[in-house]
Amino acid sequence: MKWYKKSPPIWFLLISLAGAILIATLYSVYCGSISYGTITSVDSDVPIPKELGSYKLVEVKLGKEAIDSISKIHPFISKDPKLEDAMVVIYTSQDEVIHIYATTFDSKEYASELVSKMYNSMSLGFSPYTVPHLMNIYNVTVYMGEGMGMKYIYFVKDDTVVWISYTSGVTLDNEVLRDILEFI
Repeated sequence: MKWYKKSPPIWFLLISLAGAILIATLYSVYCGSISYGTITSVDSDVPIPKELGSYKLVEVKLGKEAIDSISKIHPFISKDPKLEDAMVVIYTSQDEVIHIYATTFDSKEYASELVSKMYNSMSLGFSPYTVPHLMNIYNVTVYMGEGMGMKYIYFVKDDTVVWISYTSGVTLDNEVLRDILEFI
């Protein structure tokens, strides 16, 4: 009898551990590091608040740097000829994280079309995200749901598509949402 037939738990644990290490490494390479450093770039023309409620600003990416970051998640975005600008902002408080991704396009109509396509795609049920429910917050139609271990909100503001993902312990109260809507 071979060793793997005698001890399935040992070889299974070794393979599982190797798989977990591989997944963590790939996540780190393609989605960025899990730990957050300092602010990587700040444009004085963009009034990004240093705090959102109890959450502290830890990272800002603008322009090409933000587009490159978003393209790691959605490779097609950098090829969209109507894309004009982007911003990635990250806030943390203890173990909780808020990611804000904003992509600006050449028109509000196009940005609205992209959000509509996103909603329709998620509504089919083949997405890792729940079907979003709609709310109206400060006269903005907001789509909310959960998926991939986080909660999410997305919406269109003028010509910008905004996606906010946050850990389950985060409470995005009206004050925080208002602050986000003001600087986007």
